[in-house]
Amino acid sequence: MDGFATPAQLLMSRNLRSTIPALPTHFKPEIVDAQDFQDNREKGQQQQKVCHDKNANSLPSREEGEHVRMRDGKSWKPVTETKNASEPRSYIVQNPEGRKYRRNRSQLLKLNNQSSWQLKDREEEMR
Repeated sequence: MDGFATPAQLLMSRNLRSTIPALPTHFKPEIVDAQDFQDNREKGQQQQKVCHDKNANSLPSREEGEHVRMRDGKSWKPVTETKNASEPRSYIVQNPEGRKYRRNRSQLLKLNNQSSWQLKDREEEMR
């Protein structure tokens, strides 16, 4: 076995039979060394992390009282950030009606200018 054994191969120390034709030598028991398996698994996980970190970037943190947009389904609604939540990258935000939500940083967008927030307030006041 090549170190990337399936759980069934680890349990039974051999390849399992299937409807796909194979030589009888393919099904002979072969004990998998647990340390080799663990080393290969950790090596694969490290390689995955390296590939992930190539394109990953951290989002800038937000300040309390900042006007942002919150993802709500397929739309973005204006809210005011009230405070950081206890979980990492989470924020408590409040919509204009006073309802509070907890959102991940990836679900918040900074407003480029305050005028769009003020326009939204005026639209709601007119209703």
